[in-house]
Amino acid sequence: MKKILPIILFVAGLLILVLVFVFIKKGRATPVDDSNAVIEVGLSDRPVASLTPTSDGHYLTLKIEKIKLAKVTSLDYELLYSLPDGRTQGVPGNIDLKGATEIERKLLLGSESSGKFRYDEGVNDGSLTIRLRDSKGKLLAKFSTKFHLQSIDLELTSIDDTFKYTLDKKPKGMFFVTMETFGFISGGPSTVTSGPYGIFASDTLPSGTAEGWQKVGANILLLDPHRVMIEGPTQLKGNDVVAPPALRPAMALLIAMIGAKGTSVLRDVYQIERGYEQLIERLQSVGVDIQRSEV
Repeated sequence: MKKILPIILFVAGLLILVLVFVFIKKGRATPVDDSNAVIEVGLSDRPVASLTPTSDGHYLTLKIEKIKLAKVTSLDYELLYSLPDGRTQGVPGNIDLKGATEIERKLLLGSESSGKFRYDEGVNDGSLTIRLRDSKGKLLAKFSTKFHLQSIDLELTSIDDTFKYTLDKKPKGMFFVTMETFGFISGGPSTVTSGPYGIFASDTLPSGTAEGWQKVGANILLLDPHRVMIEGPTQLKGNDVVAPPALRPAMALLIAMIGAKGTSVLRDVYQIERGYEQLIERLQSVGVDIQRSEV
């Protein structure tokens, strides 16, 4: 019996090791393959993201709205930005939505330790990535965009130079972020090939122009080089604008000026008068306060 006992103990130990190995293997969770999990999200179901800088440029307020994709329970975000010396810094985060369709976080461009803050200066660009996950951590959708942080430039542009907004005056004491927003707050076309884009300022966005429209205060986003989206209603204001060379855009701008508050001046209107005979007189006959001026 003493000779058989070591053999019995050895076999028993071997069986225990095998059972433990099988138990651990079964208990391991199968890794989620994110590359095959992402679904195509239609424009109407996309969240709307924005990064609004503070007046000192040390923080970016991340706001994500319209989080309404089915089965989403949590959100990951990752803000990356470049420093003048070539280093890349990051601000990651995870949020349990708990049914919320909108979140907001104030992200520090720098670091904090024991109440002491270090701010990263000279940040001009970076990227924002958000990932939407279900209750098991499975990736449902991923969105990513580059952003452009500016403060003293007259021309505000997206990183890819597709979107451009030229301010009427050089800004003072303000920061601006130009970026893609993924989706629209309301409405919008069914598909976009680029954008939509938005500009987010540390204070009220100063007046500027993009093909003349923002001069009368229209709320416009450029979707791509060929399309824009106008979100209204918007309180239009009078201004002095040179008419576009094409007839229909010039006429559309004239109609916007008729509805604008205050006095507007539309210059170089030869294409309108050539396309619409006695237009001024016709508009005056229905009560429009409009006059032709020879300069």
